[in-house]
Amino acid sequence: MKLKFITDVSKLYSCLSELKPYQKIIDDAKASGNKEAEYEAILKATQVWSDSLIKKFGIKVTVIGKENLPTEGGVLFVGNHQGNLDPLIMYNAIDTVPFGSIAKKEILKVPKYNKWMERINCIFLDRGNPRASLKSITTAIELINDKFSVLVFPEGTRSQSTEMGTMKSGAFKIATKTKAPIIPFSINGTFKLFEEHGKIVPGEVFVKIHPPINTVDMTKEESRSLPSIVEQIVADGVRELNELYPIQ
Repeated sequence: MKLKFITDVSKLYSCLSELKPYQKIIDDAKASGNKEAEYEAILKATQVWSDSLIKKFGIKVTVIGKENLPTEGGVLFVGNHQGNLDPLIMYNAIDTVPFGSIAKKEILKVPKYNKWMERINCIFLDRGNPRASLKSITTAIELINDKFSVLVFPEGTRSQSTEMGTMKSGAFKIATKTKAPIIPFSINGTFKLFEEHGKIVPGEVFVKIHPPINTVDMTKEESRSLPSIVEQIVADGVRELNELYPIQ
């Protein structure tokens, strides 16, 4: 088990070298305020990184509903959270616009990956600190207003199964405050790749991208209902995926 863990870590870090060509492009674009160049380089970098890791670990990703992916940024992606590999899978599945994922602050302790996550506009959430959490939401709102998309798992913790927890309402303020479209997604099978074994194993993951939800001109009542509506859409999607492609 220890050897396998070391091998997993080695693969995770080996892929960082493939991001090197994009580092200066992104940093220079940020410094000069060239959003178009920055976003283009981030999209290319995350696609290269996710493609490489998925191949190294023997993971197959099947995506349904790709026609629902946006062609322009400033979108809030909202989905369920089964396992630690969910962000990797979604960086592979969403290949039309760059986005930053909202991650727990503990990832800041992971050497090298922490710097890259900051570089590609990920947001780090301190769930135990309300003031810091509010700041994270504000940062996400600023990104959306700059036409950069954000991805969030509002359950707040991994289900490690096909079941879902309750989606917390805070994340939805990112959309209602910016009038950004919400694109729900359902993901199934990631917990089988790591959580069940304590190591990364080959397997298949299934993702369903749902049609966007327009938040422009929403009433206050409709806004309050958003979390439960999206939760139902995502849960139905997980069930559908599990029926079409049963997880063994």
